[in-house]
Amino acid sequence: YLSSRMIEGKLYLVSDCWLNYFDTYEKGGIPEFAPIYTVNGEKHYVSSGDIFVPDDEGDIWGYTNLSLINTREQCRPIGIKTFLGESSEIYQTAERLYLVGSSYGLTDENDDKSWGYKTRLISFDTQDGKLEPMASGMINGNVKDKYSLSYRNGVLSVVVNEESYDDDTYEFLRNNYLYNLDEELEVLGKSESFGDGEVVKSVTYKDGYAYVVTFMQTDPLFAIDLSDPKNPEIVSE
Repeated sequence: YLSSRMIEGKLYLVSDCWLNYFDTYEKGGIPEFAPIYTVNGEKHYVSSGDIFVPDDEGDIWGYTNLSLINTREQCRPIGIKTFLGESSEIYQTAERLYLVGSSYGLTDENDDKSWGYKTRLISFDTQDGKLEPMASGMINGNVKDKYSLSYRNGVLSVVVNEESYDDDTYEFLRNNYLYNLDEELEVLGKSESFGDGEVVKSVTYKDGYAYVVTFMQTDPLFAIDLSDPKNPEIVSE
């Protein structure tokens, strides 16, 4: 179990499972790695048409299941979608659901020393009781929690902390950014780095602004104007 949301009797349930790379893939003709669910004690495999591989899959060690269950009708599943990759957070609006996961790898394909965390985002359309995957995308950095995200007027804002290791100074380098993404989870704009050397502690979105608190020895507070999605601007600190 990872997380869940309830909207008008419909339960959105997120769970994950590790893939067993080091054991037999198949026993008795049954693929053990296929995701399974049961209804009234009867076992079912998730349909291959409901299993997805994100465009930027990164390192895959397991899969995540997103289930839509009608709790007002004997808790029967309306739909189950599975995708390869990990997930750690869920952010939901009235019409959209976003799964957030992280992986560790190269943040710059042209620099074999640029190792760090990346955040994978997958969006689903949940209008009218649907559960349809819409898009997937990847950005550099790590998301602290669901409060780091906000969806407004077709734009998803995400605050991340980027951390890298300097082999020359033997120090961790930390930078924070705000990304704006469109409906296809493509980057519209990115803020300048703020709170360098510190990590994100909390984020609040209000009236077209993002307010971010970072921390190392003191508690800096930054205000970011989101009115221009292509140019999120740090207006005060």
